[in-house]
Amino acid sequence: MRALTPLAAAMLAMGGVPASAQESDPPLAEYETPDFSAVTTAEDLERLVAEGVLVPILVVPLPFGGSDDAINTAYVTPEAAAEKELIDATLVDLAEQGLLNSFELEPEHRGESLVPTRLTFRANHKGEGDRFDLTVEVW
Repeated sequence: MRALTPLAAAMLAMGGVPASAQESDPPLAEYETPDFSAVTTAEDLERLVAEGVLVPILVVPLPFGGSDDAINTAYVTPEAAAEKELIDATLVDLAEQGLLNSFELEPEHRGESLVPTRLTFRANHKGEGDRFDLTVEVW
């Protein structure tokens, strides 16, 4: 059995169950899944941002060459934004250590909605032959 590489260990650690999850937490079936399929205009986005339902994120983080403009901006739930921020910070740290050769993020959309249903991260370390795909479910 081969030992985990640093990239593998870091990415595996991100996929674990949060320490804060307790048996007293309600089962997943009790959570209501949002439906953003009717969010099709900039006005819809502005209203949901003002209500705190959605927050803006940069699709490609600045350290990876992303720009702080509308082309690189998506709108997701605060929970999805927090999860993406954690993944971004981990990927930046891995890149700074030379453990990451490539990274991409693909937002997936349903219908005409401007809110992505999920964000799929792909990270590679060619020297170690590692490739990891992580998905953040937005709705």
